[in-house]
Amino acid sequence: MLEIIAILVVIIILVTLTGITIYLRIKKNSNDTSDFDLKQDQQNHLFNDNSSYQTNQISDEDETDEFEHIISLIKSRFQPTSFNNDEDCEKQLISFLTRNLPNKVITRGHTSKGDKLDIVIDGTYALELIIADNEEKLMFLMDLSLKSKKDFVKTAVTLVDINKITSTKIQEFSTEIEKKGIKTIMLKTNPE
Repeated sequence: MLEIIAILVVIIILVTLTGITIYLRIKKNSNDTSDFDLKQDQQNHLFNDNSSYQTNQISDEDETDEFEHIISLIKSRFQPTSFNNDEDCEKQLISFLTRNLPNKVITRGHTSKGDKLDIVIDGTYALELIIADNEEKLMFLMDLSLKSKKDFVKTAVTLVDINKITSTKIQEFSTEIEKKGIKTIMLKTNPE
């Protein structure tokens, strides 16, 4: 009986600490000023990885500037190294974004339909990353990106070219997805 009580006490303590941590993180993020002067004139309701419904208030102009800054940062400074699969590369991108955007909450996420997303930034922007090693993955990415575009203010895909598909095919895919309003980031690398 004492063992059960001890286990319950430990569980209660862990749940309480988790709740406090989440509360402090939310409070910190609401008090932090970001790299951008965000206007509070438009509401955007979005789903984050914790299945909670978030409200972010930013103007169209500011969200475009902020998103373009994030894309530019990835294009100019992110270079994945030593990866075996998409998940290894995603982890590197999450780590990169966390280091370079310390005032942003970087998480994994999902669409309102439950499809998993690689990266969600502040519950507002969706980023998908894929190693472009076959055309079927590119088509899957197109479908997933179109779904995430419905739920998030801005969506982008990062295509990691490892020379398994022709650059022409990757460029065609990029052009097609950009026609649908989704930004693309193309990185050429070798997985080592």
